[in-house]
Amino acid sequence: MTSKKYVIELTEEQQSYLLDLIGKGEAKARMLTRARILLLSAEGKTDRFIANVLKVNPQTVRNIRKRFAEEGLEAALQERP
Repeated sequence: MTSKKYVIELTEEQQSYLLDLIGKGEAKARMLTRARILLLSAEGKTDRFIANVLKVNPQTVRNIRKRFAEEGLEAALQERP
């Protein structure tokens, strides 16, 4: 098993923001899914596990982790034009 190239480590502020975002449920479904991907990644869950739980492609999980690592939280949550 290979180690993840992009390991997600959230600050308490980022984790709180994501939990609030999910708790309110007012954001778009895709944004909520991305928030869940980041939270589960920060817990050390595997891409395959996250993909199975959230019913997304494992590549989606990898893409969100990469975007978070390279561009930050807001970029990882937002749609690309």
